[in-house]
Amino acid sequence: MAKKSAQFLVLAVCFLVAIGVVMLTSTTVYDGGAPSDDPYFGVKRQLVWVAIGLVACVLVANIDYHEWARFSWILYAGVIVLLSLCFVPHVGQTIHGESRWIDAGLIGLSSIQIQPSEFAKIALVVIIARWYALRPDCAQSFWCGLVAPLAFGGALIGLVLFEVD
Repeated sequence: MAKKSAQFLVLAVCFLVAIGVVMLTSTTVYDGGAPSDDPYFGVKRQLVWVAIGLVACVLVANIDYHEWARFSWILYAGVIVLLSLCFVPHVGQTIHGESRWIDAGLIGLSSIQIQPSEFAKIALVVIIARWYALRPDCAQSFWCGLVAPLAFGGALIGLVLFEVD
């Protein structure tokens, strides 16, 4: 049963990615606003990111979930640091009036911006799962079961909310 569910999920994701690439192709090829002379520049860049995402998905899927649990606090703290870097001048990059990106050119990846709020989603799921795994009876308590997990989320949400210029 679980194997069929996983297969269905993978097929659904592949279908959504394919629709996204088709939509991107139909909107950008005839746009004329590509940063180069190649009308397929945006599509090619998206396909590169799809390939990178596929490799990352395979790598992450092969990591035992106990390892995620071991590093949950480090992941959470790292995301807080990344979200905080959005506010640092010359590190945080303002695009369209919002300071939600980090310029990865500082670490040698020119023309790549990182949006830490995407990592915050993963970190929040991992830290709350770890919280409840360590305290299985905590779900019955108002403070331990609701307020503490909301505080984890509130810290990340607060940093994301203040990124808007």
